[in-house]
Amino acid sequence: MMFAIENAHPEITYCPLLLPLASVLLHYVEESVCFECLVALLQEQTLKYLHQTRVEYEAFLMNFTKIAAKFIPQTHSYLTEQNESKEFLKNWIWIIFEDLPFSHLVRIIDCFLVEGLKVLYRVGLALADSYKKATGAKKSNDLMSSIREHARNIPESPKQLLKAAFQFRGFSRATIRSIQSKNQVKVRNKLSELQSPQRLGHNVTVATQINSNIISHSQLQGLWKWLPERIALLKPKLIFSTSEHGYSLISLYNQCQETEPLLLLVKSVKQEIFGAYLSTNLEERNNKERKLAFFGTGECFLFSLVPEQEKYGWVGLKDNETLDATNQMFIRAAGNLLVIGGGDGDGIHLKSDLNNGWTSYCDTFGNPPLASNGQFQCAEVEVVSFDTD
Repeated sequence: MMFAIENAHPEITYCPLLLPLASVLLHYVEESVCFECLVALLQEQTLKYLHQTRVEYEAFLMNFTKIAAKFIPQTHSYLTEQNESKEFLKNWIWIIFEDLPFSHLVRIIDCFLVEGLKVLYRVGLALADSYKKATGAKKSNDLMSSIREHARNIPESPKQLLKAAFQFRGFSRATIRSIQSKNQVKVRNKLSELQSPQRLGHNVTVATQINSNIISHSQLQGLWKWLPERIALLKPKLIFSTSEHGYSLISLYNQCQETEPLLLLVKSVKQEIFGAYLSTNLEERNNKERKLAFFGTGECFLFSLVPEQEKYGWVGLKDNETLDATNQMFIRAAGNLLVIGGGDGDGIHLKSDLNNGWTSYCDTFGNPPLASNGQFQCAEVEVVSFDTD
């Protein structure tokens, strides 16, 4: 079954929950039906049943710590005061799949098929609360073994456990998405540090090859220090410039196509230089399954190089930041506009002719206007990609 899915969907690189989910389904349906069900779950984007990369999956596990602190604060404090709490918070999902009685798991999967991953978080919270109640809040010398044993012999029936799981109010998908976005950035940074021992500055020497009409080599060096480390190791390549390709947003889109990530550089007629790092390719604007006008991830950021050098990262990376939808408006792209940063204003707004635009404070990046008067006229616009060759 796993080989068949691998052949049908080679783009899936990491999906640990696929195997246990298939194992449950095969108790009830034929292999061909199971395969079709799994493919449908993998393709569904609205409810998000299965994360399909290591970054997404690791962030999914990390989310539970933040969710537990928000919805079961007393139980969260009780758990984190004990040894092995980190192991539990990292492996909570496997207690659900490996230790709960099969009768409980089947009912949980039923709910999962209706509501998506959110159900698994709910059950994790209910299970943690159940453990604290059963132990009388007494601490254990072996937390993981103790919780696993409790799960195997859980006193609540499937109905009681799910009733407890669905008691949490205000548990929205928007909340989960915001936590997921923040943790994906942390996971990417962590993985890049493990895989790339080189320092950023050592790789900036290739920057001279882009022949930019906007920024100098020294300015690019300053900008390079703000890039994710795995990207800073790559070779920059100038793929669009208004001097070569004309003042047209459609031309910009055509040159970028499905390339990601990207650096957008803008120079105004007043010699101000600013721009944005775009983590997601601009072809996402044509994704008909996307229901929101904005797309992108928390790796996006705005920056100013002249008159001053300053980076304005996603506000969601601040530990105590309370997020809502206006804090997650990263990129909006259409035939008549390109906007980077939204919420109470546009961080950068370029019109279709790439001649004029404006910049203001936005909730997503918490930036000041990047041009002196807010409104600006473009002298040059360029886009830089990152070449792996």
